[in-house]
Amino acid sequence: MDFKTFLEHFDTIADAPNGIPKLRSLILDLAVRGKLIPQYSHEISAVKLLKDIDEQRKKLIKAQVIRSRNAEPIEQAYEPYTTPTSWKWVRLCEVTHDLGQKKPDVTFSYIDVSAIDQEQGSVSSNVSILNPEDAPSRARKLVKKGTVIYSTVRPYLLNIAVINQEYEPESIVSTAFSVLHPFDGVSNWYLYYLLRSQYFTDYVERYQKGVAYPAISDTDLLQAPIPLPPFEEQIRIVEKVDELMTLCDRLQAAKQTRDTLRQKLRGSAIDSLMNAERDEELQKGWAIVRDNWVELSQSPEDVGDLRRSVLQLGIRGKLVSPNSNDEPVEVLLSQAKKDREVLLTQGKIRNQKKQLQTYEFSWEIPSHWAAIPVDSVAFSYDHLRIPVNKDERATRKGNIPYYGANGQVGWINKSLFDEDLILVVEDETFIGRTKPFSYLISGPSWVNNHAHVLKPSNAILPKFLDFVLMYYPFAPLTSGTTGRRKLTQPTLMGIKIPLPPLNEQTRIIQKIEHFWNLCDRLEESLRQSQQQAEVLAASAISHLTI
Repeated sequence: MDFKTFLEHFDTIADAPNGIPKLRSLILDLAVRGKLIPQYSHEISAVKLLKDIDEQRKKLIKAQVIRSRNAEPIEQAYEPYTTPTSWKWVRLCEVTHDLGQKKPDVTFSYIDVSAIDQEQGSVSSNVSILNPEDAPSRARKLVKKGTVIYSTVRPYLLNIAVINQEYEPESIVSTAFSVLHPFDGVSNWYLYYLLRSQYFTDYVERYQKGVAYPAISDTDLLQAPIPLPPFEEQIRIVEKVDELMTLCDRLQAAKQTRDTLRQKLRGSAIDSLMNAERDEELQKGWAIVRDNWVELSQSPEDVGDLRRSVLQLGIRGKLVSPNSNDEPVEVLLSQAKKDREVLLTQGKIRNQKKQLQTYEFSWEIPSHWAAIPVDSVAFSYDHLRIPVNKDERATRKGNIPYYGANGQVGWINKSLFDEDLILVVEDETFIGRTKPFSYLISGPSWVNNHAHVLKPSNAILPKFLDFVLMYYPFAPLTSGTTGRRKLTQPTLMGIKIPLPPLNEQTRIIQKIEHFWNLCDRLEESLRQSQQQAEVLAASAISHLTI
C-alpha cells in the first residue's frame, strides 16, 4: 500500500457511519506498523539508535539521575507483528525513563487528569499552583518539558499528554500517571501516537485489572513491547500523522456543518407538514419530505421525528377531511355513558372516588371534534392489576405475555385480561423519554402495577386512543423529584384528549399507518445506504491494512 492508495480511500472511510473516528484509528495503526510513509536506507537504523540510548541510560544511572530498569528480551518469534527491517521491537522501559519522585516541600505546579486536553494531547491552562500543605497525597511524580504522561487508571479514557512547556515552579503529577520521559533519539510525539494506537490499547486491556476502575500497573505498562523506527523516520511519521489528523479535523468540521444544515432543513420540512391547512398543502409537503429525506437525514433514527410528526397531524385533524355523514361525537359520548353503566354492573370498573382535575391540551382541533377527559371515553382497570416478581414468574412459566411500563417484560402461565387494552406508563422516566408513553395490547395478558390499564369504550377506537396517548405531554403533569416520576390515575383520567367521529377515527388510523409505511421505507433506505457505506469502508480498511 502506498500513500496515494491510502488517499484514494480516505473519503470513502470518512463518509461511513462513525467513519472519521475509524479513520483516525487507521492512521495510527498504519503509522505504528511502518505503512504510512516509506523507509529510507540512509537513515540510522533502530538497532544503532538503541545502542546510543543504552549509552545514555548507563551514564544517567551512573550519575544516579535515574534508576536501572530491567527489560525482558523480545524474541523475534514473539514480536506482535512484522515491522520494516530498519525498525526494532523494544520494551517501553528501554526507550523512556522517569524523573524521580518527591514529596512537595515548596510551592509547585500540579497536573492532574482534569488538566489533560485529550483532543490536543497536551496540558491545558488548568494547572493548579499548590502549597505543600495543600498537596494531594498522590502528588509525587516529577515531570518536565518533553515528558509523556499516561493515566494508568481507566486507561480507555486515553488521558495522555506531552508536557509542552517548563512550569515554574516545578511540575508534579499524580501517581495515577505513568511518567515516560524519552531518551534522546525517541520522539515524544511518536510515543504519544503509539500510546493512542489500537495496538497499544489492546495490550493495556490484556494487562489491566479491576472492573469499575480498571488500571494497569507501571510495571506491566513499562514492559509493553513497542515498535521503534529510526529517529528521522519517527519525525516523518509524526509530521504525516499531524497532516492527516488535520485533514480529519477539517472533514469532521465540514460534516458537523452539513449535519447542522440537514437538521435545520429537516425541521423546516417537518414544520411545513405540521402547518398544512389543506389537503393539497399536506400532499405537497409530504412529497418534499419523501423525495428529499435521504439528503435531509443523517441516520435511520431521524425518521422517528417524521413518524411522530405524522402522528401529531393525525390527532390534530390535519390528515383527513371531515364527512358530513359521520355520526356526531355527541352520540359517541352517549354510548360511552352506556358502556360505563354496563361495566359498573358487571363489577369490572369502579366509580372514581377522587374528584378529577381536567388538564387541557394545547393544540387546536376541528370544530366538529370534542375535547373530553379520558374518563369520558375510557375506563380504568388499574384495580385489576397484580404484580408478580421475577422469582415467582420463574415458577409459573407459560405463554401469556406479562407487561410492565415499557412493554412485555416476561411470560406467565395465566391471564388477567383478554381484550384490547391501552397500557400507559405510570412510574418511569418521563422527561427526555423517546419511547412512547402508551401501547396497545390484545388477547390474553397479565399487567403489573407499573402501567395504567385503560379499557376503551365503544366511543373511541383502541388504536386511536393509543395514538393520542403515545406522545402526550405528560411530563409537566407527573410528580416526583427524581428522573423516575409518577403519573397518577386521577391525572391520567382527567387529561383532555381529542375525540373525532368514529368513522373519522378509522380514516385517521388508516392515513397514519399509510404514512408510517412510507416512513418504514425511508428508514430502510437510509439503513441500506448506511450499510453500503460501512461495507465500502470495511473493504477499504481491509485493503489498506493488508
